[in-house]
Amino acid sequence: ARASSRLYQLGRGKSFGTGLSRMMSLGDVQQAGRRQGRGSGQGTTAGNNQNASGGSRGKLVEAESKETGSVSPQVYLRYALHIGPAITALITLGLVAGQAAYLAADWWLAIWSRADANEQNEDRWLWVYGLLTGIVIVLSFIRAFVFFEFTVKAATRIHDIMAARVLRAPLSFFHTNPTGRILNRFSKDLAQVDDLLPITCFDALQTGFQVLSAFVLVSVAVPVILPVFLPLAVFFYLLRQRYVRTSREIKRWEAITRSPVYAFFSATLKGLPTIRAYSAQERFQDKFLAQLSRNGEWYFAFLGVSRWIGFRLDVISAVTLIAAALLSMAIKGSVSTAILGLALTYVLQLTGAMQWFVRQTAEVENNMTSLERLLDYTTLPQEPPHVAEGGG
Repeated sequence: ARASSRLYQLGRGKSFGTGLSRMMSLGDVQQAGRRQGRGSGQGTTAGNNQNASGGSRGKLVEAESKETGSVSPQVYLRYALHIGPAITALITLGLVAGQAAYLAADWWLAIWSRADANEQNEDRWLWVYGLLTGIVIVLSFIRAFVFFEFTVKAATRIHDIMAARVLRAPLSFFHTNPTGRILNRFSKDLAQVDDLLPITCFDALQTGFQVLSAFVLVSVAVPVILPVFLPLAVFFYLLRQRYVRTSREIKRWEAITRSPVYAFFSATLKGLPTIRAYSAQERFQDKFLAQLSRNGEWYFAFLGVSRWIGFRLDVISAVTLIAAALLSMAIKGSVSTAILGLALTYVLQLTGAMQWFVRQTAEVENNMTSLERLLDYTTLPQEPPHVAEGGG
């Protein structure tokens, strides 16, 4: 009767679903009722606290870990190692060769356009241009196939390591980490690394080489335009730094506030008969919607900062295009018309590519926060090996 009375009191508290799951896992309703903290999930024996890999007293479920500041270079390095050093070098070489062939094809087309009328009818122009175009197509296909094939394999390898480490983690890990927190990393975070990270990373690398090649061509053909693009690069860099500083932390908080949603849903399903017995459906629904709203607030904040940087990049790009066009009209008598036209074409591409490059590099760092959380589970402490595996 005393245990039933305590259970009813817990049903009126804010942490009923979580408390019920803990009581069921401990297997002793009376002891769990005495240990249950009011609304915070605190209260356990000192022995359980010491096993909770942190030794923090008076708290069963630990707060989820969260990194701060920029993503560590070690995260990028470990991702490259999972892809493979040789494959990483091959992809880089393919990006350089493909962009060089693309630039050579455009340069050959500019030379062809300013040749004499009789020379333009020669077959060599068409053969060389067709050959360079074919090389660009083949290299683009190969580098894309290799990149996405091995990034998916890298994500699979990380998943397998995570699963093995979690399955061999000590029991204290499952006492101090709710099921929803583990599911969050194996579902949403892994989906980010599987789907979004390869796409944004490939776009960032490809756009980076496009920006570099366009910058080289403009520097050679129309060096007077360089004073326009150097401030542009500085403005883009400063905007990116300010945007990433905010969006990166928003993505981390968005991931952390997603874990209670999974945990609460799982705990609610386990305690559904008791919830219905005490007619607490409405209160549990309200709490679940509150947790969804809290997670949605961070996602909405991420969309807001994305629009913030998008508007400012568009304004800077438009001003740069106007300045480049005015400078080109001022020097049109001293530069070949064909080269000037090619340079202006690349100016248009350069501003758009720089804008997209800033966005994609920022998205890479945002998605790297998910990889950061996955790699954290690849270093979990392990139980001692079994006797059959050579243990004591």
